[in-house]
Amino acid sequence: MKQDNEIYTLYCLPSAGSSASMYHPWQNLAPTHFRIKAIDYSGHGSRITEALIQHPGNLINDIADTILATHDQTKDIVLFGHSLGAGLLPFVAQKIQKESTSQHIALMVISGRGYRSKTRATQHELDDQNALLNFLQRYEGIPAALLTNQEALDFFFPIIKNDILLNNALLRLHSEMTITTTPLLVFSGAEDRNVTLETLNEWRHLTNQWRGVEFFEGGHFYLSSTKNISAMLKSILTHLQRPNYTN
Repeated sequence: MKQDNEIYTLYCLPSAGSSASMYHPWQNLAPTHFRIKAIDYSGHGSRITEALIQHPGNLINDIADTILATHDQTKDIVLFGHSLGAGLLPFVAQKIQKESTSQHIALMVISGRGYRSKTRATQHELDDQNALLNFLQRYEGIPAALLTNQEALDFFFPIIKNDILLNNALLRLHSEMTITTTPLLVFSGAEDRNVTLETLNEWRHLTNQWRGVEFFEGGHFYLSSTKNISAMLKSILTHLQRPNYTN
């Protein structure tokens, strides 16, 4: 069990089209046990001038390398990923454990994504801006100001399209996921229409340290709520302080 004065580094992977900024409110709400480090994918946020990464394997390597290059190895790693970030997370964990066998990942938290997600954009939706926006509306997370700003839409369209293509590719890579001994916890919005309890529970097959599914008020972007962020961080800390067990 961890002592109160010990620190976990919580690495957060964004959703499609998002950046590390989606996690900025977390630091002010986090218990003193946590150091929050949100990751920007190449071509996003603070790395907007860099090229977008089109192959999931290259992005997974880039994320893992970013974490390993800056991580204080005296602290345990906690990985959190939402939506696209959740799809990347198990592969990032595999890469970290392969590259640094001494580095301990204390917990993985999957958010807003079922194991067998069938939600993928068609080629027409990927090629047409309006069609892609209609596709994204099911996630109920597009700012209204963005929908009425054509210049902003033109800027973000290639980024969102790239991320949706990455998501489609990740859905074909499930057979390459390996069973882990790292504890795995799943969060979801109770009103998220893009997932089911069945597909959320199927993540249990990826670990022998299954911690279950927890629901929070809201839809796909339930984690934009300050109340939910505080509750999520509290739950993560509770699970970190539980002893591991084998299913």
